[in-house]
Amino acid sequence: QVEMRRNGLPAERPVAVTQKFLVVTCNYPARSSGVAKLMRTTEAVARCPDLRLIAGEDLTPYREASDEAMQALRAFGPVQ
Repeated sequence: QVEMRRNGLPAERPVAVTQKFLVVTCNYPARSSGVAKLMRTTEAVARCPDLRLIAGEDLTPYREASDEAMQALRAFGPVQ
């Protein structure tokens, strides 16, 4: 969801985050086409030709999204 929000992609678009030629995570539309975690990107694209591959080596956006979520939860009480 972080990459979909950052890239303005619709919820129905199959998306996979990659590191070192492997899928490290993917959304439900990609999974419904047979894409799975730790699958080689070449196999993932073969199974889902419309798959959008996004490089996920930089973890900064994920940390920022986590910080935003934690901040929102703090409005309801203490979080760890």
